[in-house]
Amino acid sequence: ILIRIRNIYLNNIFLTVAIPVHNGEVFLEETILSVLNQINDSSDIEILVVDNNSTDNTKKIVDKFPSVNYYKHNENIGYDRNFNSLFDISLGEYVWILAADDIIQQNYLEYVVSILKKNANIVLAYTGGINENIKMQADYAITNSGDDFFHYTSFQNGGVSSNIIKRDKW
Repeated sequence: ILIRIRNIYLNNIFLTVAIPVHNGEVFLEETILSVLNQINDSSDIEILVVDNNSTDNTKKIVDKFPSVNYYKHNENIGYDRNFNSLFDISLGEYVWILAADDIIQQNYLEYVVSILKKNANIVLAYTGGINENIKMQADYAITNSGDDFFHYTSFQNGGVSSNIIKRDKW
């Protein structure tokens, strides 16, 4: 069962930056700020935190940011089910799953959105490695079908911050 903590209704969302979290208070605020600081008031970007029943201060951290949509499962449903629930909850045409400890470098969000908007047939996009700040790698930046995506990106849930997925294709 999913509990909606905050009622924020957004229309015409192009990109959801979705952050799955379980007891991720250590880096969560910095991660949210790395996205939030790149969004203007007229933006068509949603920030969504889906909490897998954390017992730390995750909710208190998210409460500092009224523009962030926050959902909390009333029990720990496991990583994969929490990950999958992001696609059911998100409002964006595209979903960028961002780990709670990953920081998006300045001006990068605008760059990613511009690429997605210029290429209407994009189903999947790969932004590169996640060891430090996320930065798109040209070799694997965009794919219009899923055929080679998994091969080129070595996609796995453990590296979620590298992947942007068209929600209706998930």
